[in-house]
Amino acid sequence: MEEKARQLPELKPEDLPLQELEKRTLLFPKILELAVKNTQASDWVDFGGNPWLDTPGAERIARVFGFTVKDTHFEKLDRQDRDGPYYIYIWYGKVGLAKNELWIDAIGACSSKKPFHAMEHGKRKHIEDINEMNILKDAYSNMVENGVTRFLGLRGLDWETLEKAGIERKKVSKVDFKTKGSTSTTSSRNTSTTTSQEEKPKDQPPLRMTKPQKLGKQDKPADPKTRESLINYAVNRVLATREQIAQEISETLTVNQCNRILTSLAKLQGDQKLETLQDIVRGAVYGGGGGS
Repeated sequence: MEEKARQLPELKPEDLPLQELEKRTLLFPKILELAVKNTQASDWVDFGGNPWLDTPGAERIARVFGFTVKDTHFEKLDRQDRDGPYYIYIWYGKVGLAKNELWIDAIGACSSKKPFHAMEHGKRKHIEDINEMNILKDAYSNMVENGVTRFLGLRGLDWETLEKAGIERKKVSKVDFKTKGSTSTTSSRNTSTTTSQEEKPKDQPPLRMTKPQKLGKQDKPADPKTRESLINYAVNRVLATREQIAQEISETLTVNQCNRILTSLAKLQGDQKLETLQDIVRGAVYGGGGGS
């Protein structure tokens, strides 16, 4: 009978001899540095002041380290909203090193509402004019990215770590949430980050669930592109489907509230439960969602 593949989350420190733990502790920084050195500045995005590895970079690392994917399957979810019908492709699989029999569960999703696929010349395409195979491929790529970054611990890195490996922040593209509600991608040479620095949700006092804060003078309702960018980031940080995440990130959020949600998520290490996102959103809406 074939031996069952080991799952990374099941490997606990107390299960390993002290010498093996020490060996892995010394080896991990070298593996991390090697992984980053095999990326380019164009593979990274400055998202709200934090480095985020894009799909091409994850795929490049996967080839260098010999990552493979197995046990894959996908599903298509047909949905309807006020803009009309749309669909979501979700890929599931295991990403890891076959030689070592180490695997991690990964999930990737892509919606036909994603602006890159759904918009053309500033107008939304009819659903029949969207290339469905591209949605399917993007969902698969997102699954690989999710698996590689989680396996190697490439989330929650700081700029100092990247710069030591040769990735200069000034050469990395940047996603900014502007006060007018628009999201822009620029070079960080020309644009300073506008993301406010907040404390982690766990450090905040208990929330008083009264009424949402009114819009401040400097705050504006977030436009669909801003909301879509926040959802895209959350999809890679929260263990939930895109549909579930989109339900939490409401269309009524303001730009400042989106910034607070982004900052709080970016400060947390590793993958988060859906309940954590719910707490963060409530904190942004009820605990200081007004203008600055």
